[in-house]
Amino acid sequence: MIIRLAELNRVLLAATAIAPPSESVTQASVVQQCETIVIDSVLPDHYLSIQFAESLEFLSSKDDRITVSESGKEFLDLNPEKSYELTSDQKRMLIRKHYFSGRYCNATIEILGCFTKVYDAQTFRWSDVDSLPMKGDPLIIEHLIQLELLNRLPSILEVKSEYVDAVANLLAEGKGWTPKALEEYLAERKEIGEIAEELMLAHEKERVRTAGGKVECSCISHISKLRPDAGYDIASFDGESRGMVHDRFIEVKGAKSSKTRFYMSDNEIKVAKNLKEKYWIYFIGGINKKTRTATNTPVLFQNPVDTVLSNPKYKITPQGVLIEEL
Repeated sequence: MIIRLAELNRVLLAATAIAPPSESVTQASVVQQCETIVIDSVLPDHYLSIQFAESLEFLSSKDDRITVSESGKEFLDLNPEKSYELTSDQKRMLIRKHYFSGRYCNATIEILGCFTKVYDAQTFRWSDVDSLPMKGDPLIIEHLIQLELLNRLPSILEVKSEYVDAVANLLAEGKGWTPKALEEYLAERKEIGEIAEELMLAHEKERVRTAGGKVECSCISHISKLRPDAGYDIASFDGESRGMVHDRFIEVKGAKSSKTRFYMSDNEIKVAKNLKEKYWIYFIGGINKKTRTATNTPVLFQNPVDTVLSNPKYKITPQGVLIEEL
């Protein structure tokens, strides 16, 4: 494990300076090339840097020779100036592909699981004064700071605002899972979500048609296909609408289980607060992936911020708002 993630650039740039990315070079020649550049008066163990690059699949090795992989080329392409420091695009790639999934996902979840959701500040925070003892690899914590996922403040670590929603989802979905299991779960969750939206779109068209909206039922919009960050999936109508203005905004939740259980993101809560009575959650359980059908009748929640979040029948977790029937 390396301390400075920027060493990835030094190793990959050294390898490509010796030969084109598609050609293999000896580890010794890469180390020698790296040693010609002294940065911050420090000469790290470049063999460790090579091993770390291999763990991210940026390099492939055979015997004593290494080759820059396609993934390594993609990483270097995000550094057009060939600088030593990581670019913002490289940081985002590392976070998404290797810390929110991939090899270091579990280590990241273990660390972030020690953080507490701070609703007033709209972030996750850990304090060495009043939080539980920090778990996890200190080097991974250092990496998350270098990647600008975490801010280091006096006695405090805090998730940066742009990653709050992603961290909430990661904690809600993946705590304690292996990277492979998490990847499989996320793929299945995506498929279940798509099936749920298909079923609820058809359900909503029939409901509006029955309510007298013969024209309106054909004007329902599947918003999530166009605006994934809208905070809802379907823009519909309560019934017949003279002005043809959408007045029912539906966030769809689906599950294989028959039990009512789903997660509300901060963005969804924000949108629900703004839309109030016009915001609905449609939950459909008992989804069968093979037949793309569901055995359950949809459960509808209108204005969930007022009607659900204050209901003792449901619970809120430290990782966010988990709507779960007790």
